[in-house]
Amino acid sequence: MENLLLDTSFTVVAAIKMYFLFGLSLNKKDQEMRIEEKVNEFFSTHKEMVKTRSSINMLKWIYNDGFQLEYLHIGTLFYKKLESVKTELLNFYFREITKNEKYIQTNEQVHAKIEGYMFQIMKLRMIIEPSIQIATNVHTQSKITYLIAKSFWINENGVKIRKFTKSLGRSEDYKKGIKDIDAKKEAEIKIREIMIQTYNEEYGE
Repeated sequence: MENLLLDTSFTVVAAIKMYFLFGLSLNKKDQEMRIEEKVNEFFSTHKEMVKTRSSINMLKWIYNDGFQLEYLHIGTLFYKKLESVKTELLNFYFREITKNEKYIQTNEQVHAKIEGYMFQIMKLRMIIEPSIQIATNVHTQSKITYLIAKSFWINENGVKIRKFTKSLGRSEDYKKGIKDIDAKKEAEIKIREIMIQTYNEEYGE
């Protein structure tokens, strides 16, 4: 079976159109419409695939990245990685069982393989658009107040957990405190760096 390459042309066009017509981010209705169109497009170009509730739900999950500013990420290294892993998942999900690798012989092994792909996709989505909380922390000895950034990761059970914490510096250096735009930028840089490091350690990249 030919590779089920993800067609990102609709994503690019949609992101650009939505940016100019509706502002910086897609609202929920726009996202749902885009996902539905991509699912329909998939089945129209892969007529040999059986359209079931399970396959539809899987495709919706794959196409629903949930990015607020997707147009900013298209073409970046980890966006490309994300699209590549999605393609691998699609190829495996719709492949005939008899054509699987020799070490995949049971339903449990098939499930584990799909689960692994899904966890990897969830982590890549976090790297691309991390969810970050900025808070204050008072040093116990110096009593100096610092800003810290906290973020999340996916554990071995697929559960979203708070994992990363990075110091941003003294609170007094950020005029608007936890809402300071420079603090948010610095937090995103530092959190993404440690996420990428963790991802590379987990996946040997």
